[in-house]
Amino acid sequence: MGLILAAMMLLTARSGHGEATGGRPDSPRVNLLDAAGAGVWTIQRLDATSTMTLGTIDGAGRLPGGGGLIALTARLPVVGRILADRQVAVHPRPGEIYRFSALVTTRGLRDSHGDSRPNPYRLNLGLSGCCLAFSQLDGRGRPLSEVASRVVLGVNDDAPLALETVIQPGAEVLAVQCRMIGVAGEARFSAPVVECLAPAGLSPLPDARIVTGTMGAPFLQVDGRSIPWYVYFGNNQFGKDDVILDEMKKAVGAGVRIVSFNLHLPCTASNDAILATIGRFLDPHPGVYFLPRVWVGPYPGWLESRPGEKVRYADGATTRFASPASAAWRDCAAANLEELIRLIRRSPYAGRLIGLIPTYYQTGEWIVWGPDRAAGFETPVRGAFETWLRQRYGSVDRLGAAWGRPIGRFQDAAVPGPEARDAAPLGSFRDPIAQRPAIDFARFYGRLVPGLLDRFGAAVRRAGDGRGLTGAFYGYTFEIANLIRWPQNSGHLGLDEFLVSPNLGFFGSPYSYDPDSRAIGLPVMVHGPNDSGQLHARPAMMEEDTFTHLAEKPGPAAMAPGYAQHTTDLPQTLAVLKRNLGCAIAHDYILTWQNLFSEGRFNQPEIWDQYRPYLAWLAAREGCKPPYRPQVAVVIDEDAFALQPADGRAVNARWIHELRSALGRLDTTLGFYLQSDLGRIPDSVRCLILVNPYAITPAQQEELRARWMKDGRMIVFGYLPNVFGDRGLDEHGSAITGMRLALHREPIDIECAVEPRGVLGEFAGQHFSNSADRFNRHWFKDARLGPLAPWMSVDDPQAEVLARYAANGRGACALVRMPGWMSVYLGAPGLTPPMWRRLLREAGCHFFLDDFSTRWDHPDVIQATDDFLMVQSGRDGLRTVRLPRPRARVERFDDTRRLIARNTDRFRDEFKAGVPVFYVLGD
Repeated sequence: MGLILAAMMLLTARSGHGEATGGRPDSPRVNLLDAAGAGVWTIQRLDATSTMTLGTIDGAGRLPGGGGLIALTARLPVVGRILADRQVAVHPRPGEIYRFSALVTTRGLRDSHGDSRPNPYRLNLGLSGCCLAFSQLDGRGRPLSEVASRVVLGVNDDAPLALETVIQPGAEVLAVQCRMIGVAGEARFSAPVVECLAPAGLSPLPDARIVTGTMGAPFLQVDGRSIPWYVYFGNNQFGKDDVILDEMKKAVGAGVRIVSFNLHLPCTASNDAILATIGRFLDPHPGVYFLPRVWVGPYPGWLESRPGEKVRYADGATTRFASPASAAWRDCAAANLEELIRLIRRSPYAGRLIGLIPTYYQTGEWIVWGPDRAAGFETPVRGAFETWLRQRYGSVDRLGAAWGRPIGRFQDAAVPGPEARDAAPLGSFRDPIAQRPAIDFARFYGRLVPGLLDRFGAAVRRAGDGRGLTGAFYGYTFEIANLIRWPQNSGHLGLDEFLVSPNLGFFGSPYSYDPDSRAIGLPVMVHGPNDSGQLHARPAMMEEDTFTHLAEKPGPAAMAPGYAQHTTDLPQTLAVLKRNLGCAIAHDYILTWQNLFSEGRFNQPEIWDQYRPYLAWLAAREGCKPPYRPQVAVVIDEDAFALQPADGRAVNARWIHELRSALGRLDTTLGFYLQSDLGRIPDSVRCLILVNPYAITPAQQEELRARWMKDGRMIVFGYLPNVFGDRGLDEHGSAITGMRLALHREPIDIECAVEPRGVLGEFAGQHFSNSADRFNRHWFKDARLGPLAPWMSVDDPQAEVLARYAANGRGACALVRMPGWMSVYLGAPGLTPPMWRRLLREAGCHFFLDDFSTRWDHPDVIQATDDFLMVQSGRDGLRTVRLPRPRARVERFDDTRRLIARNTDRFRDEFKAGVPVFYVLGD
């Protein structure tokens, strides 16, 4: 996963300000010691923490208390004298750059591990070691930022230390300190100086933009040149930058032109440390662009001194994260993002920054809180919810009418508590009238994150003079559907707003951690409706974080989903990585390699040798690649999650999470889209599968009629189609299916048996939709989802019943042939891949293989677009491949391209089970 820690980076200092030697005329150098340099302080380790504050400078430029030495945790021996009456007018202003420097001499200095020389790549998670520190406080004494210089160790070092930092908005007190924490030995600090620097000019960023190519697919263009959007990310938070650098060298050598790594905001890392990090990864690779991930969380002291800005649970406990509704944090993070962009624009790296990826919350992926309890009870959320209600309803009278009770003031509309969120009077659903407050809150909260990201994207563009792309890990609706409360708790229910933001350019996720979809030979599935991104020229990322045979076994406390399916040797690794590349090529995803634990899981030449020819081909193809045009569209409605109680797993695990695994085991093309994009989904689609169409808006109903209810297409309606309306639960809304369905409220086990007649007759007597929890059975023996309510039955004599509920014999699934189109109702999920394949043939979907594999653990898997085909066969041997139309050339693409067929719509080739084969198709 996109793991990142809000850690302080105490690295080799690097000045980013060129020849700057002085600041404003009214702000001379402030020497905190005797101008003659007679003052020298020696700190000798007395306990685990020894900190000496040389002085604090307030907004009026005074040294409070006349200056002096403050021993915070120990009485320290002092050599030399202190000027107790020195005052200098400083008057720091937001955005100004200050530099703190001093000389240090150490004797016998060692860290807690007994090391006298620091690992140059080891992050110091806190201001430890022997260093300088620079803190900023607001007028109430609350911390705004704290940064440190590089760490000094060594037996007899004599070294200059320096750090640069930017003045934060609201800073009124600047505190400078010499620190020796967590080390043993002796240090002598001398000649400490604080000065305001005159910054160098701002160089322009590259003109990076997303444009539409000649064939209609979006691609990345930098300064007028197309750049293959393939990114190597080195996770530089584990002190293994040497491994990252070695692996990055191989990636760049194979053709990767964009690299990424973690950066921190200026409120948590000094300018020197930020630029040193950039230089470490860019200097060895001239001409390569960078797209860093930036942790936008505040300095920890900032949050601890403002507990009201934290995410708060119903019982009053708080998390370690700022509320997504916190205006104070949002403004702080946005201001620091602007300063980060300006810092880079003053550096030699300005011409190589194409954008950034803000990261925050759990694993940096914008999952706001966990699935175990209800949160959102902090004051900022209450205020933001009130504002949202005002905008939605306009008046308290309309709000009261919607909520079914008088509302005196908008501020009287409280955040729903845990009981209200968990209540499900309609079985697995909320009452759309009586529980409107919980529904409204779920929809409000699910869309907070896109607003935050839009603000951060605007900050990047503002600081970049209109340049700089911003993206994020977002839109995880399919992946988190199986987890208790997570769809609503996550904040990932606003992808439709993300995709139309003018300040956001791309989004994405790792590929699915479902055990049925990650191991060798299985299909690859993404976290969300990623193919909607292409419809809005917002490309989707697919993070390649496979645990290869080179990956180390994670420790017991590590969060390492997917490790159970790790590859065990090089051939397995190459097969899995090639499968994932094929998915990225076909869907036009941004492939991003992430070495999660920095253990070198891709650090083998043979891995990058496999990528090399494909990356060269992709680079040549970039501006003229075709858009993705699948045969089947899986369509999800983000708003529908709010109609369920906080725990909707009994429904969502079956209809949403697990559906991907069955459909992925078909030899046809498959896309994942938002229901709000019904009017944009490519017309290549022969079958729409609406997985949670509980409420279809009038505009969406019109799009279904105008675009999809014609030309022999099929629409599959799942579970409770359009039964939730403004007047509550109404079965008459299901008339959109073209068949008569009856609504039932008592619970039922939804296991079904296939009917002997009809489209699925060849599977007569087979059962599906049992109550087993396919995903969680890997961790919990016999995990079961239990019965469901409400449910619907087919009560239409004109319908062709495909399956019946085993519990009562009523029609569970049916097909109706309408004028110009076919309607399918699935009252129960769980159709097997062969059943889906037979059903989709009725819609005219193209299938690439004649002798299709029916084995769940050895499926046939296809990825295809107009000029590219990947076949991952479920068995060894010679197979016949059928193309959607005749092609002039079919070339097998291994390390080189080899012509295997001309002017044909079918060919035969040799396959090995689980090993993908690529083909280039030409006219």
